[in-house]
Amino acid sequence: MRAVVAVAVLLVALTAVVLQYINVVNQYAECTVYAERIKNMLKASAESVNTCRQKLASVEAQLGEVVAERDRLEVKVALLQRQLVEMNASLSHMQSLLNAEKTRAASLGAALSAATSALLRYEVPVKVVEEINKARASMGLPQVKLINLTTPWFRAAYLLQHGIFTHYDLEGRHPGYWFTKLDGGLYGFDENIARSICPAGCNPLKEAVENTRLMIYNNSAAGFAHRDSLLDPCNNHAAVAAAWDGGRFYLAVYMLSIHGIWMDPIKKDGERVVGVYLASPDLKPPFYAAVFKDMPSRAYLIRGFYGYGNQTGFYQLKHEPIGGGWHKVYIDVALPNDGALYTVVVLGTNNYTWTPLSPGGQWRATFCRIADYTVINR
Repeated sequence: MRAVVAVAVLLVALTAVVLQYINVVNQYAECTVYAERIKNMLKASAESVNTCRQKLASVEAQLGEVVAERDRLEVKVALLQRQLVEMNASLSHMQSLLNAEKTRAASLGAALSAATSALLRYEVPVKVVEEINKARASMGLPQVKLINLTTPWFRAAYLLQHGIFTHYDLEGRHPGYWFTKLDGGLYGFDENIARSICPAGCNPLKEAVENTRLMIYNNSAAGFAHRDSLLDPCNNHAAVAAAWDGGRFYLAVYMLSIHGIWMDPIKKDGERVVGVYLASPDLKPPFYAAVFKDMPSRAYLIRGFYGYGNQTGFYQLKHEPIGGGWHKVYIDVALPNDGALYTVVVLGTNNYTWTPLSPGGQWRATFCRIADYTVINR
């Protein structure tokens, strides 16, 4: 019995030992697996380390190239900085030269401007009047005297500024408006204008002379109006102006009839135009005032001529002889207050013998104008 118990105890102990052995074997197997895993991980880590070392070596090599490139760039920057200093010095020198050239150009420009101004203001008017007087001398007509007025200069500059060629301004007003506004409307006058377009550049003196000759000798296209104006013996003075921008040349020739002096200059007094004129022996009675009415219109800009509008009145003026062939002429004309543009043309009978050629210009053979006075009556 005891032997059986002892065997049973021994078997239990043996079973416990076997179970412990099996547990140890299992743990060993697990450790083996873990060890293999760790081995694999160590192997992988070693490979990663090698890879990192290779990459590090590559990065170090690249860094070496970058450092070398940096050194090369620093050398280039140093060279560029030196070149920049040299260029700044050169630029400063060039700027000094440029400033000197600008000063020289400004001086030359001022001299050229002065020369051009002198050419336009003095030489052109003289040459134009010389051409007119040559033509007059060949026809036995009295000579013209050169005077200076504001209106021709304004008109030539106005035409050049706006690039137009017309006797009217952009509001459709005839030149009598500006002649009265700028020069008082104190004389009889004609506006003659010419233009030259020169792609290669205009010679002002040449263009002035040629245009004057065309107006006198080849003016059939304008109905001889310019010809009659420049040769009319009543027109005994001329005011000439020009404007020029190199490729465009404008000429304004104002022919003026001056045959006396104003004792009381013509003017607008309320709704009347009044004045007292002392007419020289060049004129004789009767004396008249013709009144014209016009409504300015931009449609007039295409006209090749100008007019004062419709005639609304023609009046004989009072006068009295004052000795030596002189006469005192009294101007007193009423105008409607309707906002229209009115022109009062004062006329005296002349003593000249000549033949106008322009249609409707036969009045020139009988009358000289004393004044062309234009107002807006309102």
